[in-house]
Amino acid sequence: MIVPAEAKIKVEFKNEPLKDTLTASKWSQDQQSESTMITNHLLTAPKEKGVYIYDIFASWEKGDASYVFVIEVQ
Repeated sequence: MIVPAEAKIKVEFKNEPLKDTLTASKWSQDQQSESTMITNHLLTAPKEKGVYIYDIFASWEKGDASYVFVIEVQ
């Protein structure tokens, strides 16, 4: 997905995850990983152009899941 710098990316699930289990990590082209804040179900894309990989993790009463997606900031 191609997005502008600092775009807001909505992270939404059909069923709400358990409290305090929704987390995100961001990987950049240089393979550096860092935790990323999800506030009100929104991630903010980086200012710098490039390709970024996001790993979203959440838990529910019946299990947990991890979702990965890629954005390109232009």
